[in-house]
Amino acid sequence: MDGLMLGFVARELKSMLPGGRVDRVLQPEKDELHVLIRTREGTRRLLLCAAANSARAHITQEVKPNPDEPPMFCMLLRKLLGGSRVEDVRQVDGDRILEIVFSCTDELGDRTERVLCCEMMGRHSNLILRGADGRIADAIRHVGADVSRVREVRPGIAYQPPPSQGKLDPAQADVPALRELLLRGASRLDKVLADGLNGLSAASAQELAFRLTGQPSPMTDAAARAALAEPLRALLDALPSFGPPVLLLNGDGEPCDVFPFPQRHLSPEWQREVPEGPSAALDAFYRLRDRRERMAQKSASLARSLKTHIERCEKRLAIHEETLAASGRIEEARICGELLTAHLHQIKKGEPSVTLEDYYSGKARTIALDTRLTPAQNAQKYYRQYQKLRQAQLHAAGQAEQARTELAMLEAQLDDLRKCAGPAELDEIRALLAASGHLRASHSRGKARHAAPSQPMRFVSADGYEILVGRNSAQNDRLTAAAPPDALWLHAKDMAGSHVVVPKGGDIPEATLRQAALLAAWFSRGYRSAQVPVDYTRRRFVKKPGGAPAGFVLYTHQRTLYVTPDERAVRALSPDGTP
Repeated sequence: MDGLMLGFVARELKSMLPGGRVDRVLQPEKDELHVLIRTREGTRRLLLCAAANSARAHITQEVKPNPDEPPMFCMLLRKLLGGSRVEDVRQVDGDRILEIVFSCTDELGDRTERVLCCEMMGRHSNLILRGADGRIADAIRHVGADVSRVREVRPGIAYQPPPSQGKLDPAQADVPALRELLLRGASRLDKVLADGLNGLSAASAQELAFRLTGQPSPMTDAAARAALAEPLRALLDALPSFGPPVLLLNGDGEPCDVFPFPQRHLSPEWQREVPEGPSAALDAFYRLRDRRERMAQKSASLARSLKTHIERCEKRLAIHEETLAASGRIEEARICGELLTAHLHQIKKGEPSVTLEDYYSGKARTIALDTRLTPAQNAQKYYRQYQKLRQAQLHAAGQAEQARTELAMLEAQLDDLRKCAGPAELDEIRALLAASGHLRASHSRGKARHAAPSQPMRFVSADGYEILVGRNSAQNDRLTAAAPPDALWLHAKDMAGSHVVVPKGGDIPEATLRQAALLAAWFSRGYRSAQVPVDYTRRRFVKKPGGAPAGFVLYTHQRTLYVTPDERAVRALSPDGTP
């Protein structure tokens, strides 16, 4: 979201929002606002985000769940902007600052003006509400003197714009000013433009340079640059008529960048036009990326806790398996005890060792003795050692089985984190871990709001068959329990993964079977492997043992096929292209 892209968004919002009435203000994230504005064409959802790596403003179609209690900034905006009308939308000096002007009533019922200022400055991004007197009412992020000595942002003080960088406003700079800029800059034209024009990113500067010279990063002398002043002014004047916006795609077909108009310096085969406008392009670009980053942030502490428990469980399992591997020592202690008992008359007290014939192997065996004990006491010592090792091995066998079960559960929950799409799935994982004792149960003082159970992922095969995939163990249980007896059921063999169900019974086409197996492989721990084995059977042959952990089942009558996970193929099966 550079100044060039923001200019296109500002013009789009200016054509949509003025005259609209603020219906609701929501704050689904700590640094993100959704302002619902009712216009003649319908209700628009304006997204304003101050996240460091995704600060932006645009109309969105995505509806996010809101916290049980709205944050203080959200409640203040509801009080001060509720029912107000949008008067104007403007970009400040071509930079990454958007101002939305509202016509409101103050505490005395008089008409007044309030401005919501959206500053998109990387880690310094902020959303600031100021009144008609120019003082800050509040901000989504407060900045005190201990954080910045240059500019404070806190309620009650006069609003100061971000420090000027001495750059030109692309919309206002005349030809002489542009010529002076071009003459004093470096030899690379794109760097001259990026360093001298407000809000211009490196990629946008390369596109302007390409449209002026046919090269994205041309090396030019002073005379050549001076001759570009008038063409540059004409190009900047023509920018508002350019379009439509495009998404730049990576090798997997995912959006990796967004531009307000087609980029001639980049290959057209990697660009996808979005004719609906810049807001639609930004919405498509940020939807998947923002969701993944938000979920990664929210699940980070949960992932750390799971990895810690997995490491502890692996250490316990290694200790138990080491005990189980000591079966040779157990038999040796028993045999030594029996041989000493059988040859007590041949052994003298005080001898450090004795060599006796081992009637088990037919060979001589040397047995170490405690010189302080009698031969009978030495025999009893070996019997006690045998009993102790035998009891430890029996105990270790049960403990090892418990550790394997616990480890499988923890690894399944860690794999489920990768598939979470929203807070509901995370809450279900937390609830399962709290129930198993791996997390401390949260005791909220407020009245808990019971959220509806999360829903499984839905895909459609090439033959038109619906395929359902569980995101976590709780979903897996519900999905399998609700499936018809004749439904096709799939799961990656011998590894943590999702339950996959094709609800329609009867004969399933080969293509649908393979696509369902592809989903089972992708949503398993083997998603980075090749030739993942996937078992499939009918739902009637899948049983959940009593007392088994969530997601654990037993099944019979299965057959196995091998598939290689492919994210692009998985996306092709998703109705919205976002697994």
